[in-house]
This record gives sequence, C-alpha cells and structure tokens, in this order.
Amino acid sequence: MLRVSHLILITSALALPARADDVLSASLGDIRQRIRDGQQTQALELLEALVAENPGSLEAQMLFQDLMRGANRQQEIGARYAEAANARPEDPVARFLHARTLRGPRAVAEFTAATTLNPQFAHAWVGLARALEAEGKFPEAEAAARRALAIDPNLREAHDALGWVLEHSGNHAGAEESYRAALAIDDAYLPACFNLAVLLARRDKGGEGLSLLRKARKTAPGDPQTFVHEGLVLGMMGRAKDAAKAYEKAVALAPKDLLVLVLLGESYAEVAEWALAKRALDAALALDPKHAPAHAARGYSALLQGLPDAAITAYSAASKLRPANASYLYYLGLACERKGDHRQALVHYKSACDKDPRSAVYRLAYGSALEARGRTKEALAVYKEVTVLEPENPDGWIRYGDLNSQLRKPKVAVEALLKAKALDPKNLGLLKMLGIIYETDLNDPTAAIECYQEYVAQGGTDKRVADWIEQLQGGK
Repeated sequence: MLRVSHLILITSALALPARADDVLSASLGDIRQRIRDGQQTQALELLEALVAENPGSLEAQMLFQDLMRGANRQQEIGARYAEAANARPEDPVARFLHARTLRGPRAVAEFTAATTLNPQFAHAWVGLARALEAEGKFPEAEAAARRALAIDPNLREAHDALGWVLEHSGNHAGAEESYRAALAIDDAYLPACFNLAVLLARRDKGGEGLSLLRKARKTAPGDPQTFVHEGLVLGMMGRAKDAAKAYEKAVALAPKDLLVLVLLGESYAEVAEWALAKRALDAALALDPKHAPAHAARGYSALLQGLPDAAITAYSAASKLRPANASYLYYLGLACERKGDHRQALVHYKSACDKDPRSAVYRLAYGSALEARGRTKEALAVYKEVTVLEPENPDGWIRYGDLNSQLRKPKVAVEALLKAKALDPKNLGLLKMLGIIYETDLNDPTAAIECYQEYVAQGGTDKRVADWIEQLQGGK
C-alpha cells in the first residue's frame, strides 16, 4: 500500500493505527478486485465512502481520481481537489492530488510545487515526469523519473514513468527495460503490462504483446483496459476489424469512457464502417460535447471518407478546444491539402511544427507543402532539419536527397540516399532513384547497374529497369 504518513495529508489526518491500516488495505484490495471483475460502478461507490473515512490514504485518493475519470467525472474531481489545494497551499499531497487533475503547464507547476514542498515525495516526482513528457521536455522528464527511483528504487510507478518517457523520446530498448523492471517488482501491475504490450507491437513483436494481455485478462477479466490495449496492439498489427471487436468489449464494460468510445469510432472508420463509427463518436460527444479527441476522430473519419470540408470543421473544433495540440493542426493541414487549399495547409503545417518542433512527421509535411509551392530552398532546409532531428528516419534522407537531385546536386543527393538505403535497404523506389542519379547525373553505369539489379532481385515490377540494365551493359 502506498502510504505517505510522514506528510501533512489532505485533511491533516493523523496516521491510522496498525489495525485500522490493515482494514484499509483489505478494503482497497476488495475494491481493486471489483475493478478487475468489471464492477466499476460498485467499486467507485465503495471507494468514495472509503476516501471519506480515510482521507489520509494517498493510495485511496489516487485510485478514486482514476475511477472518477473513467466515469467521466473529471470536472467534479477537478473542482474537489482544486478546493483542497487552495485551502492548504503548503500541503504537498494536496498540491500533488490537484496536479493529477490538470494538464499542460499548470500540471507541471503543481507537481513542481509538491516536489519543492517535499523533495522526498517520490510519487510527486513521478507525476512531474509524466507532465514534463507531455510537454515534450524529455531530458527534464527523465531526470524527474530517475529522481523518483533514487528515492524509492522499488517504486513500480517510477519504473513505468521512466519507460514512458524513454519510449516517447525514442529510446525503445530502454523503455522496454524499464517496463519489465516495473513488472519484476509487481507482475500484476497492469499499467506497465499495458505499456509494454503496446511497445512490443511498435517493435514488431505484437504477438508477445497479445500474450501479455491475455495473461493480464486472467488477472483482471472485467477490466476494460485489457481490451483497450488489446485493441491498440491489434490496430498496430494491421488488424483493424479485430481491434474494433476488442474496443466493443471495452465499451460494454465502461460505456462512459470517452477514450474507449473514440478508439472504437476510429477503428470502425478504418474498416469503412461509417455508421458504426458515427454511433460511437456521437455517444462520446453526447457525454461531453467539448471532448476534443472525439471531434478529432470525427475529422479522421471524414478524411477517410474523402470529405475534406467535414474534416476541416471537425479538426477546427478540436483545435479550438485544445489549441496546444499539434496533431490537430497537422490533420487540419492534411484536410486543407485534400481540398486543394495548399496555402492554408502550409499555415497549419507550420503551426504544427511550432507546437511540436521534435516531430519529423509534421516537418516532412511542412517541407512537402513548401516544395509544392516552389519554395525549394526553404523545403530543403526543413528536410535537413529532419535528418538532424531523426537521423534514423529514412524518409528525411530520401526527401533531402531527392530535392538535392532536382537542384542538380547529385553528389549530395547520393550521399543522402545511401544513408536512407542503409536504414531501409528494401525500399524499391529508393533503389531505382539511386540508379537513375548514377546513370544520368554522375555517369557511373557500374553503380547504376548495381542499383537496378538489386531492384529487380528484390521484386521490383517496373519492366523498364531490365531494359536500362541491358542498355547500360551493352554500352560497356
């Protein structure tokens, strides 16, 4: 049980005697079992009473917040914990619990206040790590997670948070190690299990991820999150229909969970089940008309249907609700591009890059839009930035090399494209592009033949390439 009895707790309650503490632990265990069995409503009712009786239990307070969010009662918990933090600004736990209801810079500020008031408050450092990661401040987030581990090396939440930070900063191997460390401490700790399963799918090990989730389901057969993460893994494996089935099971267990409804709507859109997608997203917006992800999912469905005007309307609504979200701006740009409004697409792509300077996806889209409008020097600079930002991303090197080729800089182009080839050796279009540059720009038939032959050997279907090989060999 997570107890911080040496802190001034949210109501300044005294530490409970040992017998009462055992009763509290047993009650929390019963509530967690009810959650695992799918009895979220009953669990929340019991937990609300337990929190009232034991306001000094940090574990109970955190679980209560999490269940309230799942019941779509964010505003209620936000007001409740803001009032407590305002009443006791010197109480680190009150500030910490308030921070857990916030997002963005406000969350960072409140978690920072909690760690300042008590530098040994490991959970506050965990919360700060996650808040900083959400703001794209990866070095600071990693430092905060490691500070939590220095305070308590056996804190599973700290290992999980470190994994999350490492994963989103691109260190997937380190992230996997951290998630496994959390599970080594507690093999039934579901958040780390879920995160590891999704990461494994991202690393082309989706089968192992599904095995983890099946094991989790035996422990928690009624927890909707087991089905949510199964859906995420299946979606990453290209099994959108199976993902939708998993999300349907999650919705049956948590019909008011907005995120689950959004994921279900997106999955149905991906398999062109437009009416089912609309039903799920309408249900989400009926619960919360200001839920930005639901509006964004409507935009995604509209894009897949080839309805750019509807997509622009939906993503504009999402962006107004969450102006700091770069992905909404990116998709606005994509919708404008589909509509043929390249000038406005350029504006949105630029805004997405400004909001999230680390995203190669947004920069590549921005560079492509610049290139389409004839602003080649600016586009070239953007592509160069991508190669610096993500040197392991072949797309950046391909775009940079291709544009240099168009600008009659074949040596620079080949240097870039060879780096892309080392990262993506089975890219047939890249092999053909290299061959053409060697042949036409560098007058190097030997190198051209090698590229063309590799293209054919790997199954390239452009029949002209065989003719090019024959012509070059005949000219030797």
